[in-house]
Amino acid sequence: MIPKRVFWAATGYAAGLGSAWWVARHVRRAARRARPDALAARVGHRLGSSVSQTRAALAAGLAEGRIAARERETELRLRYGLVGDGVRTDGR
Repeated sequence: MIPKRVFWAATGYAAGLGSAWWVARHVRRAARRARPDALAARVGHRLGSSVSQTRAALAAGLAEGRIAARERETELRLRYGLVGDGVRTDGR
């Protein structure tokens, strides 16, 4: 009776260690692939451009989006009379 329990306990322990190692390895690999420089390299490779060109294009797109968001926020604040942290200037 005891040898069976030891065997199955050791088997379960080994299976747990093995699966934890396998999952950790795959998570680390996915995290490496999701880093910005690796993403830029993959996108650049698929588009046929270099990593630096792709990174520059992504940075330019982000900067353009931030500028557009600030302009839109300013436009909306002026339209609705909001200043600072949401305080109305028209007394409402």
